[in-house]
Amino acid sequence: MANYEYNTTTGIVVPDTSQVKIDVENEFRSALGQDLDVSASTPQGRLIEVETVARKRVIENMALLANMFNKDQAFGIWLDVILKFFGADREGATATKVVCQLEGEAGTSILANAQAKDTSGNIYYLENSVTLDENGEGEGTFVCMIKGAIECQANTLTQIVTAILGWNSINNASAGVTGKEGESDNQARLKLSVTQYKGEGQKANIKNAILQVENVVDCKVLENYTNGSIIEDGITITAPHSIYVCVDGGNDTEIAQAIVRSKSGGSAFGADLNNTSAEYLVTEETEGTTVRFARPTQVPVQIKVTLKSGQAIADNITKVKQAIIDYANGKFDEVEGLNIGSDVSPFEIASAITIAIPELYINQVQASKLDDTLGTAVVLINANEIATIDETNITVE
Repeated sequence: MANYEYNTTTGIVVPDTSQVKIDVENEFRSALGQDLDVSASTPQGRLIEVETVARKRVIENMALLANMFNKDQAFGIWLDVILKFFGADREGATATKVVCQLEGEAGTSILANAQAKDTSGNIYYLENSVTLDENGEGEGTFVCMIKGAIECQANTLTQIVTAILGWNSINNASAGVTGKEGESDNQARLKLSVTQYKGEGQKANIKNAILQVENVVDCKVLENYTNGSIIEDGITITAPHSIYVCVDGGNDTEIAQAIVRSKSGGSAFGADLNNTSAEYLVTEETEGTTVRFARPTQVPVQIKVTLKSGQAIADNITKVKQAIIDYANGKFDEVEGLNIGSDVSPFEIASAITIAIPELYINQVQASKLDDTLGTAVVLINANEIATIDETNITVE
């Protein structure tokens, strides 16, 4: 009989299949005689092996199903269900949108869903119908057919795909608004870790409320519960009994409203010009309260990876760079990626590369802020900063 062990520390259900084959052999002997030869070379031995494998798969599947009720183990639609328990949803992918200038014969109607192509081969469709004016000009928004972070630079959406009489040309004078990838399982778990804290007053409550605002990517909430000033995560919070909030993405007014509705009554706002440059400070008047919060400044980081001699070939270099970008975007399990205030760890980067490309031997990984000297130490990022890694700042040798 199969046993299931429940680890009370991790909440994981582990199947024990060590006795399955013995159980099947005993069943065969009970049916066909105790002197039955059950060695693997006999026909009955082969049948016992097949039955054992089938039962083990059922047992393992049942353990997998049981673990889908564990938020730290669930994935895919099972994780979506757990998110629903806490009133949250996984954010889906969005498509890139581009405003384009259309030219042709006056009065020409270009119907919705008409298609055009950019220089990278990506297909876009017209969101709403456009009729060219008396000058033969019009403007419309084109949406990428494939959702995700597909960039469309200025003057690249130039090829008409859907032939329409009187429509002669298309161009985008400015870059499009890049879409985003859907939330990964790891990102969804991160959301769940704060979504479960609904209420008011605590840092987790405030963070949860802000993360529910549309298009908010991340936020950092610090608290000064003293009568003086404190320094935390590189930020000096001067206002006593105050909160410091830094938010990436989202609408200013909606963020301010979320903060007001989730913070404790009487809490001051610790964001001031001593902590954040005026360019990255938001002051918003909402519900009779002046809310102050910060926006993160981007800190470009450079990475240097040294591989074993002879391994730095073109294909490996491309894979290593992609692994580092995936690390930054939080696409590895148990790694949040580079969010607000997340330090950049050469050790974690090396681990990410090893997970993605196990056949490579990594001699060393170094990192630093763009204008600093490379080293193996962790690159410290303050609570009003967010580290960025661009492929052009990654060296592999």
